[in-house]
Amino acid sequence: MSVGPERRNPSPHPSRNGRGDFDDVTVQQIPAPGPLIEDRAQLPKPPSPLAGEGEGEGSRGMAAAAQTRGQRLRTFAKAMRKAPTDAERVLWRLVRGHRLDGFKFRRQQPIGPYIADIACLERRLIVEADGAQHNESPRDMLRDAWLASQGFHVLRFWNHEILSSPQMIEDTIWRELHTKETQP
Repeated sequence: MSVGPERRNPSPHPSRNGRGDFDDVTVQQIPAPGPLIEDRAQLPKPPSPLAGEGEGEGSRGMAAAAQTRGQRLRTFAKAMRKAPTDAERVLWRLVRGHRLDGFKFRRQQPIGPYIADIACLERRLIVEADGAQHNESPRDMLRDAWLASQGFHVLRFWNHEILSSPQMIEDTIWRELHTKETQP
């Protein structure tokens, strides 16, 4: 081991002779550091992570990303429950509290990558209140196809229908609940 230059360890305390000089200061040998690396490019690179240990890659990285996405979806659904549209408010009044033959409905229910306005999980029925932005929307068609592949049936009503004819909407939902009951 190489030995570097001598270094003094001065003490601010007076020496034994009382003069306050540094007569009894000990000299210690400090080992010299290894070769000086001035450029970080000279540092060896760490080994690449094993499968699943990298960020966003592998099974654990993807599961963590999915969990985060699910948490974001639930947080967004909670915010949407606090600020319903007029049509969603009327629709919820029609179905809440087991009013339709004891069936339980949920508002702003996350289902897979989507959020259903109103859902009866027991009958796998989703009721959507749609505004003009949903008119022949390709995104809605993809969404409905995915929900159908998961066994859900989607009823879509225009906002103006819900607001002007709530009894017709309630009757349609009631019929759909009982139609699902008789189907195998």
